[in-house]
Amino acid sequence: MIAYVLEDGKVRKKIMKKPEIHEGEILVKMKASGLCGTDMEKICGQYTATTYLGHEVSGIVVESNSKDFKEGDRVFPHVHTPCYECYYCRKHSETMCPMYRSTNIYPGGFAEYFAVPEWNVRKGGVIKLPKCVSFEEGALIEPLSTVIRGLDKLHLEDDDTIFIAGSGSIGLLHLLTLKAKGLSVIVSNPPNYKLEYAKRLGADHIVSTDQNVPEKIKEYTNGRGADVAIVASASHNAIISAIESVRNGGTILLFAVPPRGMRLDYDLSKLFNREISIILTNSADDKDTRKALELIRRRKIRVSSIITHKFKLNEFDTMINEHKTNRSVIKAMIIN
Repeated sequence: MIAYVLEDGKVRKKIMKKPEIHEGEILVKMKASGLCGTDMEKICGQYTATTYLGHEVSGIVVESNSKDFKEGDRVFPHVHTPCYECYYCRKHSETMCPMYRSTNIYPGGFAEYFAVPEWNVRKGGVIKLPKCVSFEEGALIEPLSTVIRGLDKLHLEDDDTIFIAGSGSIGLLHLLTLKAKGLSVIVSNPPNYKLEYAKRLGADHIVSTDQNVPEKIKEYTNGRGADVAIVASASHNAIISAIESVRNGGTILLFAVPPRGMRLDYDLSKLFNREISIILTNSADDKDTRKALELIRRRKIRVSSIITHKFKLNEFDTMINEHKTNRSVIKAMIIN
């Protein structure tokens, strides 16, 4: 089989045997695998966590050593699964669980076949997809679940105005989720296709980053600023823009993973005097993935609307190049 993996910091195309599965494991034929911004950071050597490629993935079970799954089951596997028993899990910090990143699908999501570890299967990290959910939608359960986890930390109110800094795929998933809640949303991005796409998907206002973003946000909010700012871009400028765009007493959600070594130079007294709260969020757990699946199944959020480019597995290198050079790429996905 073909698999694209990271070795010594470089992407390599491997021709290898299908993984052999052990007790409690399942073997899945990949049907759809999305390219995430963190995958690109790993490829470019900027990511600080795991080195496996491909975690937005869905497929069909072709071999099973688990009583809970059989051949032919359509599934979404979450690559990380907490124990739900340790101190961190009991304190609702499931993604900080020591077991959370201890396992992963092998050899990753950009492979013809991958094995799902017994731990993930036993702990509820694999979900059966209903027939009404496509493989493409199933692969997007993962990024949507991370959005859900982050938004759950904010305790949003019905009259809140939300500012999203960045209209890439994750910014647009935030937009779709917030609009499904009936909230007012302002999106900023450099002046390109992605910004116009945000308007098409329902943004109440869009602001180009070549304008004075904080001033435009205040203009749309009676001079106050946004109640919440979500940083959906791994950009230093996006964080500063978010800080300057929220109202006094507002909240900032740092969502996008910053590149390795990034530093923020900002006068902390301003945060204190304006009582700005900063919240961080990291990944999602299996409860979040089930919430995401339900929203997709009920057509509350049409996640497939963010997919702009599709490739075959043997076009992986082309996909990476397109993502680097073509500004119209929002969500690229391998369809197998």
